[in-house]
Amino acid sequence: MEFETRVRPLMRRYNMTEPFQETLQATTSAKTNSKSRKKRSLPATFDYWENEVGSLEAVNKALTGDDTEFSEQYFVDCTFDYSGCGGGKITDGYRLTMTRQYLLSASDYPYTGEYTPCEFTEDIANFENNAMNKIWVQDWIKLDQDEASMLEGLLTSPVAFGTRVSDHIFSYSGELEYEYCNGGGDATYEACRASCQAMNTENESGWDLAIIPTEYHNEQIMEKIAVDFPFEESPFRLNLFWIGLIDENQDENFEWLDGFTPVNYLNMTNAYKGNKYGLLYKKNGRWVTKNSGTYQARGLCSRPVNCWNIENAIKNATVTFSEADLTEGTVATVKCESGLLVMGANVLNCIGGQWDQSLPTCSIGGHCTYKGEGGTRAIISPNKLDFKHGEELTVACLDDKTTKHTCSDGMFLPDITKCPDTISSSVVSELSTVVAVVSGLFIMTVI
Repeated sequence: MEFETRVRPLMRRYNMTEPFQETLQATTSAKTNSKSRKKRSLPATFDYWENEVGSLEAVNKALTGDDTEFSEQYFVDCTFDYSGCGGGKITDGYRLTMTRQYLLSASDYPYTGEYTPCEFTEDIANFENNAMNKIWVQDWIKLDQDEASMLEGLLTSPVAFGTRVSDHIFSYSGELEYEYCNGGGDATYEACRASCQAMNTENESGWDLAIIPTEYHNEQIMEKIAVDFPFEESPFRLNLFWIGLIDENQDENFEWLDGFTPVNYLNMTNAYKGNKYGLLYKKNGRWVTKNSGTYQARGLCSRPVNCWNIENAIKNATVTFSEADLTEGTVATVKCESGLLVMGANVLNCIGGQWDQSLPTCSIGGHCTYKGEGGTRAIISPNKLDFKHGEELTVACLDDKTTKHTCSDGMFLPDITKCPDTISSSVVSELSTVVAVVSGLFIMTVI
């Protein structure tokens, strides 16, 4: 039995916490058991990839709702030379998946149980036909090779022999585009960032100092720099490039400037931490930090080209897109199944690589709770706190102003405004004592 690895795949933008853990556990258990039964009679040397593929499928399913089955044959034929383990160990497979950010689907490359030359070399080289197109794998962690370590991983999320995932999961946002700030010339950190942000237009937004979420993206940048700036330059600062990594309080709590990409891939040694602003050294791709606001270096900008695919992310709903590639300006329209209501926005726009609204849900209809929004000088009718979808609430203020509000998808429309704290003398003369109901308590107000 292989107690080799746990994967820690951290993705962008769509925050999944406790509900993800439950979904992952159920999905993973079913997937792992199904695969074990299906492949039990095949050669043991290929069985490593059942666990790896099952774990990645489960994470992909839980994050995006996508049922894509990844190819085991891809790991056998298209990863490493045949080693008696079907192309390598589980750790090798996670490492390569993190580097390539690429997998083939089982439908495109079915499992045969035989080692053959890879049929998709050109597709892999050109990043085409990628079945793992909705998530980025940013990190993996090796477990000790014993039963206790496997059980430790299973306590968090039971994915294929000790796979473990983080509590903070973000979805794949799509392609990143990279350019140089200041036309490739040197600039201070602030000037470089301003140059990046000046690249934003109505049709291309999201430009800022570069985000580098994975090793794959770091290599992509290195290839670009090698073409445009192939030689070591003098002074040394011309070999450094500002990036969007920041440690504002200099406590090694790094963040990306976009505010939503987690820093789980950190290509930096301890010797170069401790300062505020991040830079990439073109010779080896390592990152360093500087504090100076006057230091001048070259810089890199990036923008997310498209938003992440949410077609399977909303339960009991159909999502349609105005543009198939989900680029800037794409409109996503959400339609719930018959009998269900959209709770939240049913139209989302792709702006700067993000959907401009939180993902809605589909439900029978949200109730509303009156929380005393009218204040202590309001009398409500009917005199209760909970209202069903479509039910009407009347708010009467002591100054004779009365408004009506309808419960719609969990909120009162129009919004309830607070009744004035002071009332006219003519009203005062007619009142002695008022009882207002707020949050289930009877409050006596003497006038």
